[in-house]
Amino acid sequence: MNEMKTKFFLMAFALLLTMQMFASKKNDKKFSFAFFTDIHLNKNHLEKNHGGFQGIEKAIADAKKQKVDFIMTGGDNVDIDAIKTEDAQIAHTLYSKYARIIHNAGVDYYAAIGNHDRFWGCPNDDQLYNDGLFEKYVNKSYYSFDHKGWHFIVLNTANSVVDEEQKQWLSSDLENIDAKTPIVIATHVPFLSVYYPALDGKYTSADTFSNFKEIWDMFDGKNLKLVLQGTCIYTKKLK
Repeated sequence: MNEMKTKFFLMAFALLLTMQMFASKKNDKKFSFAFFTDIHLNKNHLEKNHGGFQGIEKAIADAKKQKVDFIMTGGDNVDIDAIKTEDAQIAHTLYSKYARIIHNAGVDYYAAIGNHDRFWGCPNDDQLYNDGLFEKYVNKSYYSFDHKGWHFIVLNTANSVVDEEQKQWLSSDLENIDAKTPIVIATHVPFLSVYYPALDGKYTSADTFSNFKEIWDMFDGKNLKLVLQGTCIYTKKLK
């Protein structure tokens, strides 16, 4: 619990500082937001006196005290990808509890999907399969929104790729964005990761999504300011 709380608050503080630095001096449309990632609410957090859900509630409350405009996540909101069909109700319970918290947070909440947010405990033609359960309870698995002149893009990289349908959507989305409009991307699986260089002293393509270069090139000529990434949990490994 302490580790979860520390991670939330550090991320929120970092992003509050970042957006103040990026605010345009010309139009002075300053704003702040909090970024939480890899929350990993799991079945153990459903037990009495386990602090997982209290942790996210406290993190949201802390962000609101700092008067953030909104909250974003970097994926792995819950941890259900290993849940089997006979335990499917656990996945629904985790998501429903999380959904109640975020949809009643009193602040806009934009979540990205992560690999552990996917649900495999149903037939693959079921609408809840893969990212379906996430979309049922949380929000779309990829989307964009605008805030005070900035454009935010939330990608679905949970399957370690941006698929063809999503690429077409992204291309269309970017066509409507002026070259001067500042852009922020949120993705669970990184474009570039220093996880293995930090741990093993060597770079590998692990922990990056497979067509990251193709997606990166789609932002040529655009005013990309910031990329927010999840999946690499340094606090557990390096502290």
